[in-house]
Amino acid sequence: SSLVDSRWFLTRFPDLVARQPFLMPLYGHDLKRPAVFRTAFAIERVLGFDRNWHVPQSSKVARGRVLSVAEVRRHFPGVKRVGLQGGALWEELVILDRLGLISALRAQTSFAGLALREDTEVTGLKVKNGQVFGVMTRQGGYLAPAVVNATGAWSTKLAHRFDPKAPPLGHPALAFNILLDRPAPTEVGLSLAQSTKDGRGMIFLYRSRCGRVFAGTDYLPFYDHPDRAIVPEAALAAFLGRLAEIVPSL
Repeated sequence: SSLVDSRWFLTRFPDLVARQPFLMPLYGHDLKRPAVFRTAFAIERVLGFDRNWHVPQSSKVARGRVLSVAEVRRHFPGVKRVGLQGGALWEELVILDRLGLISALRAQTSFAGLALREDTEVTGLKVKNGQVFGVMTRQGGYLAPAVVNATGAWSTKLAHRFDPKAPPLGHPALAFNILLDRPAPTEVGLSLAQSTKDGRGMIFLYRSRCGRVFAGTDYLPFYDHPDRAIVPEAALAAFLGRLAEIVPSL
C-alpha cells in the first residue's frame, strides 16, 4: 500500500514531495541482516513492479538494495564499524511544503465532490433505530450513510460525549520529532537502531530543506487531555542522549 501511496503523491503532487534515500547500517541484530533485506527487496520488486507507472522520469523511486560494508562507510563515514555487515538503502517520500500539500489535498476533495466544513464542531448525533445516520452542529445538521470518528487523540473524548460508557479508542501516545541546529552527518537519511529500556527502537534522521537535521520519532504514553500535550524536558533530554549515542558526530 505504501508503494501505491507514493505513486499517487508523485503523479499528483510532484512539486510538493521529494524522494529521500535512507540508509540502515546492518549489524545482524534480529532481522536486520543483509540476507533478510535482499529477500525483502526482491519481494518488493515483484509486488511493486508498477510503482513508477505514470510517474515523471525525474521523480521515479529507485529500488531498494543492499550495500557492502565499504559502500556504507562511504555514505556514512561516522558509522559504528564494530560488527557492521553492510547496509540497506531505499527511498521514501518527504513533504517539501506542508501547507501547500494541505491546500492541494483540499482542492482534490472539492474536485471529487466532497464538501469540507472547517471549524465545525459536532454537537450531537442523528440516531434512528439505534443507527447513526448523521450529525448535528451549531450551523445545522448533516446526513450521511456512515459517520466516522476520526478525531485522533480526541476520539475517546468525543465518543464519551455521546456515550459515556464507550470503551477507550486505542492507546494514546505522545509522539514528537526534533529539529537540530547541526549539519547533517550524511547526504542520505539514516535509519538507526537505538537502545531503550523496552528493547531496540529506530531513529530516523535526514537533512531538512533549511539545512538542519530532522530526527525522530519518539513516543511516550499519554494520559492527559489532548489539548495539554506538552513534551517533557526529560523526554527530550533522553531522546537527545540516545541520538548522541548512536551518532556521536551530532
